[in-house]
Amino acid sequence: MDVLFFPITKTLSNVEIVRNENITKNQNKLAALGVTQKKAITSNPVKKKFNAKKVSVQPFRRSARLLGKPPTKYAFDNPPSGANKENEAALPSIKNLFENKEEDIEVFKSIEYKRNLIKSRPCSKLDIFNNFETNEDLIDKVAPSKIYCITFLHSKENVLASGDLDGYITLCSIESALNNVVIYKPHSKPVTSLKSDIFDSSKLLSAGYDGILNLCDIKCLKFTEIYNCETIFDFEFIDSKLIVLTTNGDITIFDRHNKLDVSTKTISRWPVKSVARHPSSSCIVTASTEGLVQLWDLRKMDEEISSFKHKKVVHGLSFSNTGKYLLSSSRDNTISCFKHSNVDLTNYDVIHHDNNTNRWVATFKPVFHPFFENVFFIGHNSLPRGVDVYNVAGEHAFIGGASSLLSRLCVNPSGTVIAGGNSSGKVTAWLKR
Repeated sequence: MDVLFFPITKTLSNVEIVRNENITKNQNKLAALGVTQKKAITSNPVKKKFNAKKVSVQPFRRSARLLGKPPTKYAFDNPPSGANKENEAALPSIKNLFENKEEDIEVFKSIEYKRNLIKSRPCSKLDIFNNFETNEDLIDKVAPSKIYCITFLHSKENVLASGDLDGYITLCSIESALNNVVIYKPHSKPVTSLKSDIFDSSKLLSAGYDGILNLCDIKCLKFTEIYNCETIFDFEFIDSKLIVLTTNGDITIFDRHNKLDVSTKTISRWPVKSVARHPSSSCIVTASTEGLVQLWDLRKMDEEISSFKHKKVVHGLSFSNTGKYLLSSSRDNTISCFKHSNVDLTNYDVIHHDNNTNRWVATFKPVFHPFFENVFFIGHNSLPRGVDVYNVAGEHAFIGGASSLLSRLCVNPSGTVIAGGNSSGKVTAWLKR
């Protein structure tokens, strides 16, 4: 097979000749303008070296392991479910707080007297809350799992009750530290709501996703079932009447002294998960996952009095101590403050607040101060950790010192202790100096 070789010519084509001429002309123009010389000067710029200062960043969470301490002084491998040996050490101190009921009544009357004096004088400056402080003794894990609800009992001592994800209820006293921790498991599913009886400080009501509403007598630490249904999201009570929110948007009203006096009404096609009662009237407010806030009169539940619609689900409702203000916190990052001497949902202001929490953190619920009718507390969703303090005008203050995100808060009846629970069962308390 013959192979043909073609000679390679070194002559340029007409296109290449024109291209080379254009390149030469452009280089001459750039040289005439001085661009080539400036390019040679700036082609190798001098790089400045910045000596960054090394700053030691301290962790926001206090690690017990790094401090050489045990993670908690309470063991939760097998939490107690009743009055057994593990609880016997703390039982006497908890029971002694409720032995003298007459003293509790006198203290309650004094608290009511102070409340009546101060309710007509709202808090004008939020700087007074800078007097609250916490320390390591007031931060401890007292519940086995995520805290869903937390409240103070109406007693002369600061007794804190909390309910968690696994159905446990924890009682502890707050003095200079968290003491006398007692754990019980009256529920098989998460505890959704805890309420203390105002007129009997030794009574505590609890409800859970297991559909059981219990009444706890702390003097003997005995739980009695007073209502049972499929699921309970929240409840409230006015005198002897109990208002229970169940599945499918139903609200059940019954008298705990007369079990035959029961009425059920469907108020929404969406689940209704929050309820709050007016402190001096027969009105209640409910909120659904649809974002609808509705005002009702218990004497005639045929039709709502007024309503308000949030863009997203409503997580919390709270009345002030006088009933003049109502708060509703929603996932649309707003807190609606309804203002009226008589309850109404048409006159309101909006306070913007970051209410978005992930699936591992409980939702934010606002809590009013027991004395000041225009001050409320809510969880702080960014660093540093602590509690946000607002008044109804939107003015803001911050109480710091927490080691984690506190989603559920409460204030004792005398207004001297603020406590919050997080999603690992840890409680942080602030005492007034």
